[in-house]
Amino acid sequence: MSLTVTVQKGHDFSSGNITRAALNAGAVPTVAVTGSVGSTELAAGSVTATAIADDAVTTSSILDANVVTSKIADNAVGLTKLSDYSGEKGALIKTGDTANPGTVIPEVFSTKATGKILIGTGTDLLSLGHDPDPVDDDTTTEDQPSSHVGIAVNAATPPTGVLLTIRDYAIKAVKLAKNKVADVLTPGIIVYDGNGVPSVLASTGTAGRVLTTNGTATPSFQSTASPLKQLLVYSQSTVAHTPNTGTQSIASTTIPANHGFSHVMIEFDIRGVQDSGVGCAYSLSIAGSEVKEWPIPEKKTVTFDIDDQPMASFTWINAGNHTVDTAVTIQKTGGNSGYDVDLYGYRIWGLSAPS
Repeated sequence: MSLTVTVQKGHDFSSGNITRAALNAGAVPTVAVTGSVGSTELAAGSVTATAIADDAVTTSSILDANVVTSKIADNAVGLTKLSDYSGEKGALIKTGDTANPGTVIPEVFSTKATGKILIGTGTDLLSLGHDPDPVDDDTTTEDQPSSHVGIAVNAATPPTGVLLTIRDYAIKAVKLAKNKVADVLTPGIIVYDGNGVPSVLASTGTAGRVLTTNGTATPSFQSTASPLKQLLVYSQSTVAHTPNTGTQSIASTTIPANHGFSHVMIEFDIRGVQDSGVGCAYSLSIAGSEVKEWPIPEKKTVTFDIDDQPMASFTWINAGNHTVDTAVTIQKTGGNSGYDVDLYGYRIWGLSAPS
């Protein structure tokens, strides 16, 4: 539709006197505009933003396809602008229509079921629960995440934490931590003590022995043949001891734990002589406590030569099946450095009384 403009004269001079007032009126015509401006009457680009009144553009004036992502400012859509979802509390919006794999159509994703956990599969997001049935190693595969772990919660009370529950038989041996003793990988088995506390029972030094129960105590490895005497530890290396004042260590070793014998017998072969030393003695300590002393013989010749002294053997029997590795130390005690000692070897025997 177009515009119609009508202009009428301001004064009619066809009759009457020509006065000043008539001339002024004739100089001001009357202009009337009717009709409207259509889209064909507007040049392209002629309507600017300042020419549009505030709140003048209504929803019906905007084409659906004209509202695209680039027309929405970043961080402009608040939560109040999202439509209400009355289905359930705790739902998520997940992209990718389950019915049409490969699409990115958003869908409502239910996650509120008790004891479920969200697991990504690489192509989808799943909400999986704990299956109470035991795992069958012959059929279970790694693409069954619900087979191994679940979350235990109290459905009646909102939890302050979660308890992961592991399905029966789901932990395989390769998932257990390696056993290290003093940072050394050590073979052994898991045993429980009388209080039900687990620990690793090392199997080193137990060749030919069997695992034996000990009543309410921790199981241990025991000898199958039950011999009356068995060599547990020995050394046949000569130790040339360096004399010094006070208590001095000559040699040390360890009684192995759980050796299975009622007693141990400690023997050592040694030769020594004291010259200016006073009260020098061989001392045997077990687990840090002295159990026996033997005096170091004084010189019997004018010269002070250890080669002139006879070699002596000393023996000590100690009761008990040691449940832990137990230190054994041969020392020199007393006097000053006026002595000389050579150790030629030691032996620790396990002893059992005949039945």
